[in-house]
Amino acid sequence: MRVLQLGPYPPPHGGVQSNLVAIRAFLQKRNIPCAVINITRHRKAEADEVYYPKNVLDLLWLLFRLRYDIIHLHVGGMLTQRLLRSHTEPQVRFDIPLRRLSFYS
Repeated sequence: MRVLQLGPYPPPHGGVQSNLVAIRAFLQKRNIPCAVINITRHRKAEADEVYYPKNVLDLLWLLFRLRYDIIHLHVGGMLTQRLLRSHTEPQVRFDIPLRRLSFYS
């Protein structure tokens, strides 16, 4: 299993960033590959499978190029009703196998 996380990667440090880093550390400790794509304006040099796309085309290229089985999207703040509503039938169906991970081992 390979995991790709999309979300805010520190700096700055906050709740969502801390959660992303904690999940990544948890997975890596169990030898589960976990790459990160930072989706904020904060930039650092790319290293250790942490990517900083400059624009949406770079982001799409990374999503196409990187190999992963699971995408985990991290968002913070309030999501508007408009974002959560669907006005049409979905055109793409995602079948995601559920696997049980123990956080207490």
